[in-house]
Amino acid sequence: MALISTETRPCHLRTGARRLWQRARQAGKAIKAHAGECAGAAAVLEVVESLGVRRIEHGVRSLEDPEVVHRLRDLNVTLDVCPISNVKLGVVKDLSEHPIRGLHDAGICCTVNTDDPTVFGNTLNKEYEALAQALHFKPTELVQIARNGFEIALMDEKLKQSYIDQLESVESELSGLEKETCERT
Repeated sequence: MALISTETRPCHLRTGARRLWQRARQAGKAIKAHAGECAGAAAVLEVVESLGVRRIEHGVRSLEDPEVVHRLRDLNVTLDVCPISNVKLGVVKDLSEHPIRGLHDAGICCTVNTDDPTVFGNTLNKEYEALAQALHFKPTELVQIARNGFEIALMDEKLKQSYIDQLESVESELSGLEKETCERT
């Protein structure tokens, strides 16, 4: 269950959303909320604390407040980040300034997503390419971000584990290559 509203007018505090999210949690449903794309770090903390979500769509403005970053890390909150749409919407001016690098480095669990590919003209491959080129993510870091997505995915556990196993194999190969490259330099 997801809460998507304009971040400048968060509806979850005025409507019955708190009760709905509580009931959904009690029923074992996965819950998440859209926050921290347009509104600042406080909006992210607000949905985490008021709705009890552990998955935030976007959340990139969390980096504006070290206390929020600390809280997200402590609660193991995952941010579903969409770098290309964040640039196209003016959340950040340039991909090289995107907060995902700082969030990842701070130990926040991040996934990479396309947001709305028909609107923004992006693909998941382009998102990963952007992270590598503009933010200098190493191949092993990209594998970790992909793994984060599978670990939090709502899917058959056997299938999920098969994808994670494949990623671990790729990561092992990449780690060896990265180590060889470092030793040569």
